[in-house]
Amino acid sequence: MKYQCLCKTPFEIIEKIILLRSDLINTGSTEGLLSPNTIAISQQLDACLNKYEVFKNLETSNRNQKTLSKQPIFKI
Repeated sequence: MKYQCLCKTPFEIIEKIILLRSDLINTGSTEGLLSPNTIAISQQLDACLNKYEVFKNLETSNRNQKTLSKQPIFKI
């Protein structure tokens, strides 16, 4: 099953990542690392981490474009 992170903002994603990390540790400790529940939580965490990376890359890209647009096209 493919999981999606339904969070809308980077802040929501970070909160979800923190929650899922805690759940993953607890479930992995009690049920084992190969438990279907542990694997499902791990996949949910992966989806949120991937979505956060997309947000982070977009932010960096936007910042770089703003910096480039302020630079002169050529020097005299």
